[in-house]
Amino acid sequence: MGWMERHLTDERSPRGCLAAALRGEAPDWAVCAARGDVDWLHVARLEGVGALLHAIDGTRGLPQEVVAQFAAFAKQRIAAEMLEHAEVRRVVRALAAADVACLLLKGTALAYSVYPAPHLRPRSDVDLLFPDQATMLRACEVLAGIGYAASQVPDASLISYEKGLHRTTPSGYGHHLDMHWKIANQALFADALPWDELAAAAIALPALDPVARALSPVHALLHACMHRISHLPWDDDSGMSGDRLIWLYDFHLLAQRIDGKGFDDFRRIAGAQRLAGVCLDGLREAQRAFATPLPEGLLDDLARSARSEPFDARRARTRWYHEWHNIRALPARRRLAFMREKLFPSRAYMREQYPVDGPLSLALAYLRRLGNGVRMTVLGRR
Repeated sequence: MGWMERHLTDERSPRGCLAAALRGEAPDWAVCAARGDVDWLHVARLEGVGALLHAIDGTRGLPQEVVAQFAAFAKQRIAAEMLEHAEVRRVVRALAAADVACLLLKGTALAYSVYPAPHLRPRSDVDLLFPDQATMLRACEVLAGIGYAASQVPDASLISYEKGLHRTTPSGYGHHLDMHWKIANQALFADALPWDELAAAAIALPALDPVARALSPVHALLHACMHRISHLPWDDDSGMSGDRLIWLYDFHLLAQRIDGKGFDDFRRIAGAQRLAGVCLDGLREAQRAFATPLPEGLLDDLARSARSEPFDARRARTRWYHEWHNIRALPARRRLAFMREKLFPSRAYMREQYPVDGPLSLALAYLRRLGNGVRMTVLGRR
């Protein structure tokens, strides 16, 4: 029995109750609370669905003081969204004015395309995709002009295809950007969806800004499947896994935006890019959580295609399995460099991540990193 089957289909668990409420059902909150004190707002925030539950009146049956906590949290999210909206508009307009092509990804794109209101889809940063690394670096120069500075990241193009930028306002509010030049950070999926295809099918986001563009629903669902599977090794019952309820709800809403032809394209791309198993696993979990409606035969078609794929999504919760397939996805001549970048990132990165003040402490920091890497690979935990 998988992690989601243990924790989501059990309607007596806190996650099970939240999922039932999001389906429009009336969960037995008392049964969950009988197991011990449950901080419902805390659990809902971990799952990313606090404001969403309030918006659909999903907190019915909870004590009034808890309902009031959800209402207050929703107001905070609305206020935060106003700040985020203004900042993202500054970013996309600055890039458009400099003629830098980009597409919005993940939470921000979905907040302004499939959710009834953007504050219902929380996110910790804004993800932007660029055609290539050179365009991304040019975008960094443009955004430096409006106050963004680069975060320290490993100088390693084989283990990470993104660069972090941040800006802190005079009032102390922080804005974070993830600047991607490939569709995924894992080598296994990095080249699955070419830029030209994504840009040709991209949609406008008029609710955000006239110049803002994002992935089409078909490509967004494929991307969501890849993003989810890459986080599954972190399934540690913390709620911060690839099966967070908000990520599965993304699947649920995106599937409802795709018509018959769109799902034909989805099948074709998933099969051609060897993503059928990854998509099958994600869509099955969305159906378990939210009874997501899907075209007849879609899951069967994906299951048939998945049988011939080298990556087995059923083993995706094992960290070493991911790393092995990431290495295999690289050309043979680049695999050694990948391992070197994984084990020994730049000194600048190490100084940011660890208390380093000399050669000895730097060496100890590398040993600590190596030990953490072994533990994460074996146990799948941070």
